[in-house]
Amino acid sequence: MSDQLPDHLSIRLKGLTKHYYLGSAQDRSLKSLILRKLRGYQADILKILDGVDLEVERGQALGICGANGSGKSTLLKLIAGITYPTSGDIQVCGRVASLLELGAGFHPDMTGEENVLLNGVILGLSEKSLKREMQAIFRDAGLERFVRTPIKHYSTGMVQRLAFSIASHLDPDILILDEVFAVGDALFQHTAVDIFRRFKARNKTILLVSHDLHILENFCDRVIMLSNGGILMDGPPKVVTYQYAALVWQHRYQIGSGDNPYAVTNRLGDQRMRVTKVCFLDEQGNEGRVFRQFSPITIRVSLICEDEDILYPAISIKILDNWSRGVCQTLCTPPEELRKPAPGTFEVDLTFDCLLLMPGNYTLELIVGSIAGLLLDCWSFAESFSVIPRIEERRYQGTYDGVFFHPARWVIHHPEGEAVQDVFQ
Repeated sequence: MSDQLPDHLSIRLKGLTKHYYLGSAQDRSLKSLILRKLRGYQADILKILDGVDLEVERGQALGICGANGSGKSTLLKLIAGITYPTSGDIQVCGRVASLLELGAGFHPDMTGEENVLLNGVILGLSEKSLKREMQAIFRDAGLERFVRTPIKHYSTGMVQRLAFSIASHLDPDILILDEVFAVGDALFQHTAVDIFRRFKARNKTILLVSHDLHILENFCDRVIMLSNGGILMDGPPKVVTYQYAALVWQHRYQIGSGDNPYAVTNRLGDQRMRVTKVCFLDEQGNEGRVFRQFSPITIRVSLICEDEDILYPAISIKILDNWSRGVCQTLCTPPEELRKPAPGTFEVDLTFDCLLLMPGNYTLELIVGSIAGLLLDCWSFAESFSVIPRIEERRYQGTYDGVFFHPARWVIHHPEGEAVQDVFQ
């Protein structure tokens, strides 16, 4: 590692590579190397990271996302100096505090207070400063009553919260965090978010690995997506997290359906009436998957009924966002004359005259049931569509957060004239 970096940079990686040898290739003794060479044995190499180039600016909060095994934790360990690269250069400027394996290094027979002193000294704090911060450390961890309790009587979550609290009371230039927001209850997560914001306000550089895309989107200045040993995408948080979520949905979709996108193998329900196809139509009736905000959209559901005894079937369509949260749901119940549909195929259209969803990727969950409470078909992770921003013609070209963009009316009252109305839609 080197400190020879421009003032605006905290971290620079050049051609960073990390490989692991699998099986018998893990034995790197001279004898084993010679024998493998003579026998023509080709080592089985797992390439975790392969030629990664990355620069992180001072004071930047960098989020890192990617599937399990994509190299996220390995990248953090390399930057923290816990492990060494196979090749490449790592330049880090400033003091580093890392929380990669929460709770590692605690002695079970020592009290919480004693472990704080031990871990704090290991992480670079003096005993005097640790004693001064002791009360705040246990308060932030929510463990004021357990200061003198041996760690072996702590739960796993308590140990993890204490470890995070210790690291947060260091004064590092670079803070490296791996899934710390997944630890603890809602109160601790609120404390962790507050600590994170304080670090950002003090212009500290932060590296955060998380599977919670909402956290990355709302607290990071930039996000990278790792895949197949490299950086697949690097950009603004919303852009990268939306793309990552789309890839996750696509992967789930492929696993759930196999070669046939409408296979019913993994669906719930008795399948006497089921969905056979879903498509999205624009105002002209053309099929598509990308729709502009505030434009009409029709969701056409094709079904097949194979039982004439089904009474009062109902169809529910739920729209899910990137994080599997239901943002809206609507239910279609047939009129009296269709209470007992004849066997055969038919279509149902659900039309939104004005698509108020915020830009992003969305997926459907379809449920077909009956008035008797019978589940006929349930298709989760069904077809997906995307919403893109409308063409802005307003004076303020801003970005907006939330689930829906709700039309509203502003009235500005001022003392020297009539009220001015501005329709914001």
